[in-house]
Amino acid sequence: MCHGGTANLFLDSYSGVINGGFSGPEVLPGDPEGSRIIRRLRGIDQPRMPFGGPFLSDDQIGVIAAWIAAGAKDN
Repeated sequence: MCHGGTANLFLDSYSGVINGGFSGPEVLPGDPEGSRIIRRLRGIDQPRMPFGGPFLSDDQIGVIAAWIAAGAKDN
């Protein structure tokens, strides 16, 4: 529901991930620990995502965090 536009958050494209939604950007290029998407995937911010699970492994989250740390480039 949220990713379909209720929160104006679309995670199905690069621009959607970078632009974020009504709450602001989900990704802060170069700052994985400050990026809302990492905080939600790890359960630091609630609700943890993906909502209701299954949750990503630490290794899977690490791949996303590494991409963000490297500047979150659009290949």
